[in-house]
Parts: sequence; structure tokens; C-alpha cells
Amino acid sequence: MKALAVIRRYARLWRYLARRSMMTQLAYRGDFLMGLARNAATVALALVFYQVLFRQTNRIAGWNEPALLMLYGTFRLVKGILYFFAEDTITAIPEAVRRGDLDFLLLKPVSARFLLTCAQVNLGAVFNTAIGVGLYSIDCTRT
Repeated sequence: MKALAVIRRYARLWRYLARRSMMTQLAYRGDFLMGLARNAATVALALVFYQVLFRQTNRIAGWNEPALLMLYGTFRLVKGILYFFAEDTITAIPEAVRRGDLDFLLLKPVSARFLLTCAQVNLGAVFNTAIGVGLYSIDCTRT
């Protein structure tokens, strides 16, 4: 029972931290939208590149077009999940050490490891995950 209470406590804390992080990101809507546009342009250019390659040949090193799109979708999916949970926090750790905020973090009544790894989420990474899932669904209809 005690373990369940601890899990609930950390889940509530994560929801609070995620909500706060998302509000901070959405405060700068222009920057957020430009990040989404950059991701969309990157994916569009990659897909155009793959289309051009596969107009010239059916296979590249044994990979056909649906398999390559599945691989690219997997990359975008994993990247989206990793960036959602870890990217902003990992880059913030050295900054917290430099500013001296890490000492304050260590004194809080929750696990410092939890706060260091789960303090921020990257809302734009949801777009990467959606792209990965979308590429899977496109690929599944082609095979």
C-alpha cells in the first residue's frame, strides 16, 4: 500500500511539473509554432529525398521504400518520446549546476533524481511522435 501511495505522489508531482513546463513553452507561441514548422519541413524534405531516391531504384542496400519509411517512422517515434521526457531536462542539468540551483533541488523532500529527470517536458516532441505513428500508418496501408 505504501508503494502505491508513493507512486501516486510522484504521478501528481509529474503532472504538476509537466503542466508548468507546457505553460512555459506555450507562453512563447511564435517560437513553439516555428519549432513545429521546422519539424514539419524536416520531415517533408526527408520524404521528398526518399521519393527521389526510390524513383531511380527499387532497393537501397536491400531496403525497399516501405521498409525505409518504417525505419524513419521508428526514428521519429523514438526521438519524440525521448525528447518529450528527457531533452530539456538533460540540457538543464549543467545550467542548474552552474547557477547553483542544484543545491536547492537536493534539499527538496522528493527524490533529486526524479526532479532532475522529470522536471520538464517538451511539448513539441509530441509532434515527432505523431509523425512516427503517421509514417507507420502510411507504411501499413502500402504493404
